[in-house]
Amino acid sequence: MGGWQLKLFCCDLDLDLVQELNGDCGLYDLEVRHGRKGLKPGTGTLRQDEHRLWAAKSKAIKEEDVMPRPELPKQDEENETPISYSLFEKLCSHTDRVRAHLDTTGALEKQFEKLHHEANTSNPNWTRDPYGPGYRLCILGACGMTLGAKISTRHKNVMRKYYKDCGLMRDAMTQIEAALDPATGYKDGTPHDFGSPSQQENMANGGAPKEDLIYPGCGMANVWVPDHSRKKSEMKLAHENVMMGIAYHQPNVEDLAQTLASLFFDPSANARTAISSTKADSKPQDFMETARELIKDYKPLRPARKHDDGEPFDPEEVTSTKEKCRGCRAETTKAGKPLLSCGKCKIAKYCSMACQRKDWKEHKQMCGISDLLELVKKLGTDGVVSSMKPT
Repeated sequence: MGGWQLKLFCCDLDLDLVQELNGDCGLYDLEVRHGRKGLKPGTGTLRQDEHRLWAAKSKAIKEEDVMPRPELPKQDEENETPISYSLFEKLCSHTDRVRAHLDTTGALEKQFEKLHHEANTSNPNWTRDPYGPGYRLCILGACGMTLGAKISTRHKNVMRKYYKDCGLMRDAMTQIEAALDPATGYKDGTPHDFGSPSQQENMANGGAPKEDLIYPGCGMANVWVPDHSRKKSEMKLAHENVMMGIAYHQPNVEDLAQTLASLFFDPSANARTAISSTKADSKPQDFMETARELIKDYKPLRPARKHDDGEPFDPEEVTSTKEKCRGCRAETTKAGKPLLSCGKCKIAKYCSMACQRKDWKEHKQMCGISDLLELVKKLGTDGVVSSMKPT
């Protein structure tokens, strides 16, 4: 559910769909035939692997800034290049091989036909939903373009039919429109670069514009993704991360109002946003009075951390939807059990006492701000937001 730019492939939803479409087009089976012991699609390890590969392919990232890609078995007898097949070129180790598979087997065309049929026979609301066939069809087509695969005129016309009303993010829609331009757009056989940045490239270049951030002033890089607030389990974790960001970074009234509006947005509030929503639907003006009340509880802090002085955050830290140890970024204890909570604030997580001690010098600056944390928490649990909204 996280995202870092409003462009194609810059959110977890898109990358999750790429993983699913890889399987639908037979790429995981193709990997096995070529000797790879593939990771299970959807695993956190695979997503981290994807981000590293994408960053490594980006010319905008210095080699020393790219996290090392985990070494895989020597699976390719010809050149011993690790195998990682994907419909999205930035995540694909052998683009020519994958393009040949798609063009000769017709796997891409078959998926187009399947999704087009579903879109034609589904409820219009489902076709407009980012979880529906219209969105998947556009991501499928965009993936094929990055590889230079054959896409028929008919299927390009299908993309033209759905891309404006299927939940694509603002800039993603513009990218698709440009790629579909008959004169200057995509041509079969020529891989198309949409210009979407990896997480690391995005952070190295300063992140998304402030007007696109959904938690501005909180030290977070998240933008409004197509399925924002649809997955309640991930929003619960986001609440904890954002509360910590509010307490530590102390955003101004306007930024705090937008943060609260994004944090407590309910897509089911009306029929339209239940299908698809954007940041404009969050109505931060309704949270201005709440923000003014919260700011009264701000307490003096030491000077801002180095992150606030312009150094980029770890991209996984600022867009993660999983709890991680503040000391070593582990997701569980060494015994595989859930992380331990700080006994005072109940928010900071650690895998061991050693990591907690290592982090204490920094964490103690916000750990005692329990009043503000509790007040923000009450907004979501006791309906304080609703009661404070103007009538």
